[in-house]
Amino acid sequence: MTITITGVRDCEGSDSVQASGIIFYDLYQNQLSVRSVTNPGGENPNHEYVDNLLDKDADTKWNDLSVVHCEDTTVLKFEVQEGVMGFSFVTANDHPRRDPYAYDIRVCPHDFLCDNPLPYIEIDLPTLRKTVYPMTSFLQCEDMTHTGDKLQCHTMRIERIKHDMGRLSEIVEERKAQVEEVAQCCTEARDTVVAQSGKCAN
Repeated sequence: MTITITGVRDCEGSDSVQASGIIFYDLYQNQLSVRSVTNPGGENPNHEYVDNLLDKDADTKWNDLSVVHCEDTTVLKFEVQEGVMGFSFVTANDHPRRDPYAYDIRVCPHDFLCDNPLPYIEIDLPTLRKTVYPMTSFLQCEDMTHTGDKLQCHTMRIERIKHDMGRLSEIVEERKAQVEEVAQCCTEARDTVVAQSGKCAN
């Protein structure tokens, strides 16, 4: 998953972009695990590295000085558990003007998302420090302003639900096969005991 931050709360007054954390969610708003994060080309001062986004410690933060007055962008690349459908930044300890405000999103390997990146999403920012943002959902269709974007969003939402339902069916079939295998093993074990002892067995 790639998040390209294109704007902060106060472009004129900001010398960088920062956040103390990020949380990822699935379609049902369950939190997902994150394996890794990188900030290609980022300029991270004072040990304010990108890994701090994942340490679940609001007292540490990521800061990128390569974004000044929103004249450039910064890229965050995450390896996230499959099924990611949204995320929330967590505000850092100071300087509200540096809060990420607008971003482009690309998610793979789901083709219907990867082929259709969501451009320029803006979010209502919390003013309090060390506070979780409202969730940015990839499928908040009602927030989109253009009819074509809304139709595409609803199509993506349907495809995601179909994907989840299909995976659920696969899991059910896998569990049924496992149950049948265990039942067969139990039957064979019972028959072996009966054959050897000549007595009935449970």
